[in-house]
Amino acid sequence: MSTDPASIPDTLQLRTDEVPVVGGSGGGGAPHYPDSIDPTLIDQTKNQIRSLVQEITDLARSQCSEEEFYQGFLTRTTSALASVGGVIWKRKNEDSPLQLLYHINLTQTVLANDPNSQVRHSRLLDQLLKNPEPTLIAPHSGGADEDQPGNPTQFLLIFCPLRIDSQVIGFVEILQRPGGGPATQRGYLRFLAQMCDIASDFLKTKRLRAFNEQQQLWSELDRFSRAIHESLETLPTAYAIANDGRRIVGCDRLSVVSADKSSARVIAVSGLDTIERRADQTKRLGQLARVVLRTREPLWFEGDSAELAPQIEAQLHAYLDVAHSKFIGIIPLFNDPDESKRSRRVIGALILEQLTDSRLLGNTRNRARVVAEHAQTALGNCLEHQGLFLMPLWKQLGKLTRPFQGERRAKTFILLGAIAALFVALFVVPYPFSLGTTGELIAEKQQEIFAEIDGKFSEILVPEDPQHVVEAGALLAVMTNSDLSREIERLRGDIAQLQEIIESLRRQQANFGNRIDDYEKLKIIVDLDKAKQELSYKEKELASREADFQKLRVVSPIRGSVVNWQVRRQLQGRPVRQGQNLMTIVAPDTTWQLSLYVPEKRVGHLLRAQTDSATPLNVTFTLASHPGSQFQGQIAEIDPILDIHDGQENSARVLINFENQQITPELLRSGTRVTAKVECGTRALGYVLFHELYESAKTSMLYWF
Repeated sequence: MSTDPASIPDTLQLRTDEVPVVGGSGGGGAPHYPDSIDPTLIDQTKNQIRSLVQEITDLARSQCSEEEFYQGFLTRTTSALASVGGVIWKRKNEDSPLQLLYHINLTQTVLANDPNSQVRHSRLLDQLLKNPEPTLIAPHSGGADEDQPGNPTQFLLIFCPLRIDSQVIGFVEILQRPGGGPATQRGYLRFLAQMCDIASDFLKTKRLRAFNEQQQLWSELDRFSRAIHESLETLPTAYAIANDGRRIVGCDRLSVVSADKSSARVIAVSGLDTIERRADQTKRLGQLARVVLRTREPLWFEGDSAELAPQIEAQLHAYLDVAHSKFIGIIPLFNDPDESKRSRRVIGALILEQLTDSRLLGNTRNRARVVAEHAQTALGNCLEHQGLFLMPLWKQLGKLTRPFQGERRAKTFILLGAIAALFVALFVVPYPFSLGTTGELIAEKQQEIFAEIDGKFSEILVPEDPQHVVEAGALLAVMTNSDLSREIERLRGDIAQLQEIIESLRRQQANFGNRIDDYEKLKIIVDLDKAKQELSYKEKELASREADFQKLRVVSPIRGSVVNWQVRRQLQGRPVRQGQNLMTIVAPDTTWQLSLYVPEKRVGHLLRAQTDSATPLNVTFTLASHPGSQFQGQIAEIDPILDIHDGQENSARVLINFENQQITPELLRSGTRVTAKVECGTRALGYVLFHELYESAKTSMLYWF
């Protein structure tokens, strides 16, 4: 929700005799109410509030942290309201209690040192969580019982929830000086609610940004995993780990080291196409990795090497003399992560470096460990693959020739022949193709009656016999609306009073004499004209209310029977809202049809079959109330627009005509559920059996590729 700062002062609704003079930030300024109205002071106050609201809006749109936002938000909000202070309460999840996150001048209240007051205030917060709406709590409210929730402070407490979608994650509490009028207090509450909407938008954006970063990380990990497993060659895999892994980890440089029992060598460095193995820096990095891998533990150097082993420290400083790195992390890679720690064999290492900053982001180490887990699997597969002499080739040849050896040969040929015959049958043999769907019975001539105005049923005139036919325009029910009746009586009284006033003014006007000066004459003329205008307005309003009063009489729009069950019991004395469905009238001579809902994924088949057929497509259906019998019908009309009908998936509505004589009249009831099959000609057997699977696979391929 966006808030226009220019509209805040009017929304705040401060009366001109209650304009507060805003002091410094953090609620430090105390409001006072001048004895006389100073337009300049009012404009200054409005401009200052607009400026504070604009600052809150700019802060919400910035990339600041939650702590920085809460501090700036509460400081500016308390300043705009000229309040004593404020508190921001927040909880981690729906089951956890509210915790104080940030406050201004809370220590100036009894909540700082009085345990009983703290208990009452805490229970007040728990009560507000059950009904999280903007609320005003009067000073010293809640009764004398210390165990009851209430406001133990001398200030007016203004609460407003912080929401992310429909979840309440906290409250903003403002400590406001009491004494303002009801309009001013409502303005405070409305202003705080708008500011909390800005804060809620900030929190929602913050959460969406976190979800987006997480989704981006998973996408990067997915691309990274695919890239490092595309090849079983060591060098392409190592370069994929170095280049793609550096982007995920977020370091300046990532190197991949291959190791055996006696040596370690750098085989890939991010950003480099080739490596000069004779370079001094490359040799020293390999020596450092060899020493660290002997410990089988990760190394994290952030500038302090005092706690490192002498052998590691010596090699580390030797490398830093030529590389000038500020941070170095070395993570060992093992051949089989599922084996015990001591039995695993070291196959290499990941080395991440920072060249300008020795500090890492909070999740950099976790990302590095995740990259290492994927990398050691990919490198392990490469090493295992390269260690076997032509084994992949022999495995594939063995799998292909095994079914054709010995006694399996005849069975293999028979099986292949059967599979070939089945495939031919799937593509050649025709088979009836039909589309299954559901729907309901509907009357062609029926009319829904909706409430045209709010009211309460006082008289139901619907006949008890459901087969009774009412004529068009027949009175079915009468509603009452006490508010409308009182409004009409009030308007009639106002009109009578205005008529008396007009008559009195006309008599005064007729008796103008020399004793009445021109000012009095002009005043009588103006008052008479004003009374006439007001009388005209009241008469129009009365006519509108009387027209609404006529809507309280429910009449039948057509000739027919009321099909609703126990209408008198359902509606007698019941209040209804405008637009609510009251009754359904079905004409006695109506023709019954089927309304089928064909899912979106099957509409294409239906339209093609309808186009290819010279006659309307046949439909076979059964009633849920009589499942043992099948009935026949034909498609009459297909809705060209897809929509969601009766809570089903996106579908097209299809009207079906059928001979009503097929079905017993007692079974022809509006809303009866129907199961139907639309006959769409013939297709290949394989298409009939697997067309939905084929279309789903095709859709998935188009989506991913």
